[in-house]
Amino acid sequence: MLHTIVENQIAMGDATPVPEAMDRLMAEGPDRHEAVHTMASELAKRLWDILYVETQPSDDLHEAYFNAVRQLTAEDWLNS
Repeated sequence: MLHTIVENQIAMGDATPVPEAMDRLMAEGPDRHEAVHTMASELAKRLWDILYVETQPSDDLHEAYFNAVRQLTAEDWLNS
């Protein structure tokens, strides 16, 4: 499911920072599949926050995911 969400975000183009992050990650080393999984793991963290930490989902959590995606590096992938 998370893989599909990330692939859909990539297909949305400039509507999200995900396509740019994909290009950046793959330029640093991971292949496409690994880069998708790196972003999916970040998405899973945000979903965890929505389900178990926050009492109500907010735009802040949405933006937190996009900010995290903007900062992902190949080193994050290697350390995961």
